[in-house]
Amino acid sequence: MDEVALYNLRESRNLDMMDFLFIYFEEIPKLNIKEDVHPSNDKMSEKESVVLDSDDVETEKVERGEKIWIQKLITDDEGAGNCFMRKFTLKPGAYMPLHQHDDTDHVQYILEGKMKVKLGDKIEVAEKGDALYIPSGLLHSYENPYEEKIKFLCVVPAGEIHTEIKDK
Repeated sequence: MDEVALYNLRESRNLDMMDFLFIYFEEIPKLNIKEDVHPSNDKMSEKESVVLDSDDVETEKVERGEKIWIQKLITDDEGAGNCFMRKFTLKPGAYMPLHQHDDTDHVQYILEGKMKVKLGDKIEVAEKGDALYIPSGLLHSYENPYEEKIKFLCVVPAGEIHTEIKDK
C-alpha cells in the first residue's frame, strides 16, 4: 500500500482522522518511502527561523535599471522554500523600463518615499504605506522623478524570475 492508496482508503471509507491515523501508522512501516517524503520526517522542524539586519545584506545594482539597487533579504540561502523577499532602493531619477514576468506575481510594500508605477495602461503614484499587487504577465515599470529616494519590499515566489524587457 502506498501513500496514494492510504489517502484513497481514507476517502473511500469516509474514515475519521483517528481511524485513518491508526491504519496509516500500521501501514507506514511496511511502505518503502524515501526519507525525504516520509510523513514522520518533519523537514519543517529542520528549518530555522531567520532574523537579519538588512544593513548586513549585500546591495547590488539592478543591471536593467538606472539608479536602482536590490538587496535579496530572504532567499533559499536563508532556507525559504516558498517565497523570497527583496528590498529595492530607487534613487532620485531612477527608472526601470517597461517589463513583465510571465510566471511571477509580485506583492510590494512601500517603506519610504514615492514613485510612479506604470501598471498596464495606468500610471499610479505609490507612496509610503502603499501595498501593490502585480499579477504575472502585467507590463509594469518604475520611475522616481522625485527628490527623495524610495525603498520598497517585494515578495515573489521562490525560484528564478524571468524578466522580459519591453522598452529601454
